[in-house]
Amino acid sequence: MKKIFVSFIFLMFVFNFSVYARDYTIKKIDNFIIIIDMSGSMGHGYLNSHKKKSQMVYKTLNNMAYMIPDLGYNYAVYQVCGFKPYIKNAIYSTNSFKDVLEKLKPKLVNKSFFGPPTNLGKGLLAIDKDLPNLKGKTAVLIFSDGGQNSGPDPVSAAKTFYRDHNKMVCFHVISYATNKRDRKILEDIARIGGCGNIVDGKDVTCRKTLAQFVQNIFYIRIKDSDGDGVPDSMDWCPKTPKGVKVDKDGCPYDSDHDGIYDYLDKCPNTPSKYRVDNSGCPIPLKIVSHINFKSNSAEIAPVYYKLLNRIGKLLIANNNSKVTIVGHTDNIGSKEYNKKLSERRALAIKHYLIKKFKIDPARIKAVGFGESMPIANNNTEEGRSKNRRVEFHFKGIYELRK
Repeated sequence: MKKIFVSFIFLMFVFNFSVYARDYTIKKIDNFIIIIDMSGSMGHGYLNSHKKKSQMVYKTLNNMAYMIPDLGYNYAVYQVCGFKPYIKNAIYSTNSFKDVLEKLKPKLVNKSFFGPPTNLGKGLLAIDKDLPNLKGKTAVLIFSDGGQNSGPDPVSAAKTFYRDHNKMVCFHVISYATNKRDRKILEDIARIGGCGNIVDGKDVTCRKTLAQFVQNIFYIRIKDSDGDGVPDSMDWCPKTPKGVKVDKDGCPYDSDHDGIYDYLDKCPNTPSKYRVDNSGCPIPLKIVSHINFKSNSAEIAPVYYKLLNRIGKLLIANNNSKVTIVGHTDNIGSKEYNKKLSERRALAIKHYLIKKFKIDPARIKAVGFGESMPIANNNTEEGRSKNRRVEFHFKGIYELRK
């Protein structure tokens, strides 16, 4: 049970699962080829590990099976020094690779130090002929100790392979070399093309190191903090709520172009000519005017007819609209008197509109709030002047964008 738990934690580390975000994995290569050196020296012990080099190769490959994502790579696995293809021109999957490893396991785990001479160069040239039509970028992973005592020069063979595949090849070497001469051969192969690298077999026994090695070759992980499908580096709206549909820039859709995202928009089909509130709904038109009446009078002075005629024309042009006329006063006088006075003045305006424009009375409502809703300080003449006002609150007529 403990072993299963540890493996689960390892997988969580490798794939960087997160409850709150997504990581998108994008492949860096199109093809990869695994080349395993099966010469006699690979059956020897490796440094102080008390394990054969071939056994360490198997363990590393087995760990890699859980680290290489299924992204549609074309792949092949070859044995050299006793040339044999185990799979080629196949679409990679973890299960497919594990099947290959099952075939390789007896040879790698039980390998003796007897075997063919090291002819890595010959193997590279054979693979070059066996895979003539590789398309796109290719990673060649070589598991070898670099010993060379037979056949063509492996560095020259790797250069031929590189040229034959349009110089779109990177060589990555897992080295089991035990002397400087052999490691130098492997280093020279890894330098071809300037895009490969070399690691020691003992270092990739650390799963964290191996996971990074695999990622550097195979894929790029792109973070998407809000999980909307757009990487952070391209996301103009990085904190979009979960489940909200977004455009290519990572921003929620605004179908009616009113500045309010669809998922917040309670009025989703608002014409673009209208101003909207925070809910995406048109803002009803409100006109505030300072219509002055004579003291204790509700008679409208002719100077205000122009404004009222504008109100009337708006109602005629928008025949489904309604208006509430709201009268306000300052605080001079009693509250009851001011409330009744504001009502009389609002009614006077209503009657003017009905008589002048023949508007249905049901479309006009008149109310008075007296001094109860000041918008300025009643302790000053200027403030009291602002408070003596009439407001027109429309329904069905909205504020236009400027």
